[in-house]
Amino acid sequence: MLFHSANLKTLHLIGLSELSDEDIGEIVEASLLLKELSVSEIDIGSTTVEALCSHVPNFEIFSLAGSKCFSDGDLRILTSICKKIKGAFMIIIIIIIIIIIIMIIVIIIMIIIIIIIIIIIIIIIIIIIRIEDPTMSSCD
Repeated sequence: MLFHSANLKTLHLIGLSELSDEDIGEIVEASLLLKELSVSEIDIGSTTVEALCSHVPNFEIFSLAGSKCFSDGDLRILTSICKKIKGAFMIIIIIIIIIIIIMIIVIIIMIIIIIIIIIIIIIIIIIIIRIEDPTMSSCD
């Protein structure tokens, strides 16, 4: 069956948990023209990364979700050897920046709410003190 993968340019594998890292690595090794690999809910790791780096010179697009075996080291190797990879990593960076901006906005809103609550408490305390001490009244 692998003789058909020599001309494969795009491969999307989703939820095929029975496939191992070695199985996907073997498919990749035979797919010399592969430009895009998308893997979801399948555990891949160093075998697949080694196959991509060693056998697929024009590899450009990599998408991964739900793999428990893929490590930071695998990502570093993949991005340092496969120089044509693009797209997905920039999207991840943009998403992280957006999340940080949202967190900062939420923190600012929380600080504003706390300041408003403190002002309300101070006003209530002033009102209570004026009610209890009639000499502080301005109507002399």
